[in-house]
Amino acid sequence: MSGETPASGARLVRFRGIDGRINQPALLENVLSIHLGGPKRVTRFQGRHRLVRDVEEGSITIMPAAEPARWSTVGPIDFAHVTLTQGVLEQAALEELDRDPGLLRLQDRVGVESPFVRGLFEALLADVTRPNAGSLYRESLIVVIVHELLTSHSNFENHAGPLCPPIDRLGAKGGLAGWQLQRVIELMRHRLADDVLLGDLIAVTGLSRSHFFRAFRCSTGRTPYAFLTDLRVQQAAEVLATTRRSVTDIAAAVGLDATQLSHAFRKRHGVSPVAYRRQRAC
Repeated sequence: MSGETPASGARLVRFRGIDGRINQPALLENVLSIHLGGPKRVTRFQGRHRLVRDVEEGSITIMPAAEPARWSTVGPIDFAHVTLTQGVLEQAALEELDRDPGLLRLQDRVGVESPFVRGLFEALLADVTRPNAGSLYRESLIVVIVHELLTSHSNFENHAGPLCPPIDRLGAKGGLAGWQLQRVIELMRHRLADDVLLGDLIAVTGLSRSHFFRAFRCSTGRTPYAFLTDLRVQQAAEVLATTRRSVTDIAAAVGLDATQLSHAFRKRHGVSPVAYRRQRAC
């Protein structure tokens, strides 16, 4: 299983059932790995140094670029990698943390617990196996993963807070300008049935990737994916209440399948699309 988000500079690959002894050459990209399938013992050899870890399922390993090693794993061979280019990390360091990107160093870690990163990784794995999965959600997860790596697993850790502080209104300080937000929402509404890319939204604002993601959250209190899903559910609700079109047809018209629409609808309205239509008919 693999998935790519080229615009975000990331690639996801899962490995299962391969040889537990791996000779890893010097890496060209940074690698974030999650250990799956159950507990295992992982041994890493780097030069004269040997590191042994008893690793629990869901633990993460961070392998900075340009670090060769030999690995030996005793236990279930099941893990997934997200590869991240150095350029993506350095751009985020400059734009989000206002730090010199040339000084950035990811921390070399093997089998550490990080519930937040684990949750993001598991969401990413689930997304790439989902039929008709769009790109926006996956790209948004990568943005948050990069931010977490910089602020919790690099030499820049503790130099920044969350992507945006809590807000209670649109147009908050640090958010998008009014015209930028309007353009983004208009594009979302116009392309509800399409696979909207994060790059498409960024292009109408003239901002960088990380700046846009942070500013959008500051303006709306939502990620771009969550906001787009809200618009899709809103449009579906209007069609459900005013036509007799099938739920499957309505879902396709707003860029979802019937299962995705039902899940999103229940989350936002507390009932299924069919029950919502029945209520509106009373």
